[in-house]
Order: sequence, then structure tokens, then C-alpha cells
Amino acid sequence: MNCKNLTVCLLLTFVVTETAMAWPRGARQRRSYSSSGNTSYGQVYDDQYLRLPTSSAIYDWDEIAKIDAADYIPIVLDEPISGKLEVKLTCLNNSADTHTIQAELKDGRAEVRHASIRPGAMYRLCAAIDDKQRIPGPYFTATSGDCVEARGRRRIIVRYFEQYWRKENGRSYYDSNCEAGYRWAVRPFAALPRYSHNSHNLIAFAKNGMIHGDKCANSSHVWMALAYDEHKGSIWCIDSNFNSTIMVILRQSGGWSVGRLTADHFSEG
Repeated sequence: MNCKNLTVCLLLTFVVTETAMAWPRGARQRRSYSSSGNTSYGQVYDDQYLRLPTSSAIYDWDEIAKIDAADYIPIVLDEPISGKLEVKLTCLNNSADTHTIQAELKDGRAEVRHASIRPGAMYRLCAAIDDKQRIPGPYFTATSGDCVEARGRRRIIVRYFEQYWRKENGRSYYDSNCEAGYRWAVRPFAALPRYSHNSHNLIAFAKNGMIHGDKCANSSHVWMALAYDEHKGSIWCIDSNFNSTIMVILRQSGGWSVGRLTADHFSEG
């Protein structure tokens, strides 16, 4: 092969490689699902306000993490903006349970309240200010509760989802393999669970309590459970190192191993 042909081949290889590596970041703009067997990933959350310009204010995850709210969703921004906030809120435990809620944003803070919000549940939301600007999402969170387990599970979720938000918005984030990603999210708040159940048990656990933070695995991958969606009949999950990045995944139950977090795994502090 002469030098000219070699140069062309190298350039083509570079372009193909760069395109493949860019796919995970581009998933959010594709507005569609991708599927592989019993797994769906890509655009798995709503963003009602893409027609609006993006606000310069972003979520202050450090402050959000400090608020152990059980019956409302706290919003804290990094700028002291005030105005009317419109929020589309979806419960991941039943994605048919979606509501548009009005709230007052004052000095960058708001409490999103609705009769459907309950302790120990998983939610996602998107928000707009005065119907003029959208707050850059995605915002996934969990409500807290009156026990150490509910509070600990919420802290795990907020810690992990801050990294997902950072990835989706082109910022630096904690990038690791799947096992290390799970450990990083859980370790400050709880001991690591051992595998003693399967994904069919997980659905039963979800119907009677909380599963966000539980550890799941097959023969080659580890991920975190979020919620069993009664409407879709599938389990929401978050994975590190899925397509080389953090992804939110919707999976059918498939005989995985499950490490169950219980109250004994958590400690206050």
C-alpha cells in the first residue's frame, strides 16, 4: 500500500472510531429507544421543554443531597433565580403516574409538591422557568423516609445521578467499570450487599418496599436497580460502563443475581 492510500485508510479509521465513541453522548438528542434483547436504552426520560432555550442555572447537587424530603421533590439551583416553575414529574414505580405541577421558584429553590408523591419512591422530572427557559436535565431522584434505609437509599441515588447528569451535559464525571461504579455510589452510605436473590425476587421486593440501590449482575456485568415500573412491566436500572458510559436502562426481568440492601447495611452519618 502506498503512502497516499495508507493516509486515507488511517483517516477513515479515525472518523469511524470517533463516531462510535461519540454515540453515548449523542443518545440524548436522538429522542428514541435502542433495544437489545430485553433491554432498552438511550432516550429513556422525558424532556418536555426542548423548544425553550437552556437556562444558565443548573441543579446544585450538593445542596439537593442534603435535603431528606419524603413527601416532596426539592429543587436547588446554583443561581438565585425566582419565577414560576412548571415541572413534569413521573414516578418510575409506575410511569403512567405522570403529572404537570406548578411551583414557586424563589432564590433558586423550590419544593415540588403533589398528592401522588410518596416516601421511598423513584422519580424523574423536567422543569421550565416562566415558560421561557428549561433547566438542563435529566433530574432523577428518590424521596426519603423516616428510616435510615430510606435516607441511605436516597443518598446513593442522588450521588449516582449527579454523575449521570454531568455526563449528559458534557461535564467531567466519575467514569469507571461497572463494579467500581456501583461500589463508588454505595460505599459512603452502606455496606455492599451479597448476592442472595434473583430478579424475580426483585419485583416482589419492589411491590412491598424499595429496591433503588440494590445490586444486580449477570455473568459479565453489574448494575444498580432503581424501580420496578408497574406500567411497563420492566425494571429501571443505572449502569456504569454500559457502551463505555453511564446509562439509564429499562430491563425485563431475566434471572439475574441480586444483592439486596437492608436496614442492616446502612448506618447514620
